[in-house]
Amino acid sequence: MVCGVGSLSKIPSHTSSQNRPMHSGSHGNSWETRVGCEITHRGRSIGSQCPDLGPGSRCISSTRQSVSPSLRGSTMRLRFSMPPSSDSTSNIWWIGPLVLTGLRLLTLEARLAHAKAKGSLLVFPGGLAIRAMFAWCIVGSTIGILLSIGHEETWLLALGAAFVIGWCLCWPAIISIGPDGVRHYLWWRKAVSIPWADVCGIEKNQGGDIDVFGKYGQTINFTRFHADPLRFEAEVKRRAKLDKTVSASAIPTIR
Repeated sequence: MVCGVGSLSKIPSHTSSQNRPMHSGSHGNSWETRVGCEITHRGRSIGSQCPDLGPGSRCISSTRQSVSPSLRGSTMRLRFSMPPSSDSTSNIWWIGPLVLTGLRLLTLEARLAHAKAKGSLLVFPGGLAIRAMFAWCIVGSTIGILLSIGHEETWLLALGAAFVIGWCLCWPAIISIGPDGVRHYLWWRKAVSIPWADVCGIEKNQGGDIDVFGKYGQTINFTRFHADPLRFEAEVKRRAKLDKTVSASAIPTIR
């Protein structure tokens, strides 16, 4: 890239403020280049030097070149060898907003969904979109692992299997409300149940996650990705005879 054009008798200050004559004598001026540049005269390189510009920079050998007075006033070009951008994330800035937008859409879909009535129970599953995402990850990863057997290293297949197991363990819980209390089901562990008489509080954070507390230390977490959160909150307060929902960001007080 051509960065500037000038003459050897006067180099423009914006091209290289560090280029200066070393000494003056009868044979001409000796110049030292302290920036990453190449000086050419009539297509022939007469001097170059590059500082340490970091990984990816290119440089011709550093030299000092004695320049004849006959070259004074001739045209020169300064070429800079620039390293790649030090900010390696500058081209992937959009990933953060994309992830946040996706999470907001999953939350919105859950808010618009409705609880399912099964006899005397109200069932609050994970939102359809979040369950579809988990299913896609589990099925897609499993197929990829099976197709890679015999073509990839064993440790890589084991790592993929660990991811599949993790997705399965994180499958959204099913929460139900019935005449006796509120229950939290996970396929891989025992259900947690809190009778209405033991419900001592309900708390909600700014993200929309709801925690129901029992007086014996039980906790049921209703995430922002569960269906119909407004109805769940209202039903718990009505059936447990609670006056209000406590904000998780509120300053704790002693009663």
